[in-house]
Amino acid sequence: MKKLKTWQIVLLVIFYPIGICVWIYRVWKKNKLKRDAAAAAVARREAKEREDAARLEAWRAERAARETLKFKVVGVTFKNEDGKSRQTLLRKLHFGDAPFNSDDGVDITIERGAYQGEPAFSVFSEGHQVGNISKDDVPFFVRRWSDFVGVTSAEVYGGGTDDEGHSINYGMKINCEFRKQA
Repeated sequence: MKKLKTWQIVLLVIFYPIGICVWIYRVWKKNKLKRDAAAAAVARREAKEREDAARLEAWRAERAARETLKFKVVGVTFKNEDGKSRQTLLRKLHFGDAPFNSDDGVDITIERGAYQGEPAFSVFSEGHQVGNISKDDVPFFVRRWSDFVGVTSAEVYGGGTDDEGHSINYGMKINCEFRKQA
């Protein structure tokens, strides 16, 4: 057997064992980093699930604290100040014609105002007035205006002709959402 040279002895005794220890440490550290990253991902996912559950519970509590009431829209046979017929607007709304053909749904809003010095509430669809809240319902809206959340849905009905050939006017009913009073 051949005698090892000095540099070979140094490699065998000092550098190879140190190199093996460094390699073992790096493999251990890499595995530890993977475990820590996986634990952090699990913690983030659990925190997100808890946050989503809390948000859903808050949303359900908010929805439970609301009430939906149905109102008939009146004044649907008048013309608007710009000369547009509300009946034409309701027909277009009923059939989904422009400007009421949005993929996102039609935006129905109620605006507070005054008519002959008395409170009044106008119903708008995509910025076009389609009617008003009835005079009988105005006191309710005045009392609950601060609790008003919005219009959740609308139904346009009527149109066409009756058995005698007379045209049937379009009408509208809206579902309004209010926060429940304590």
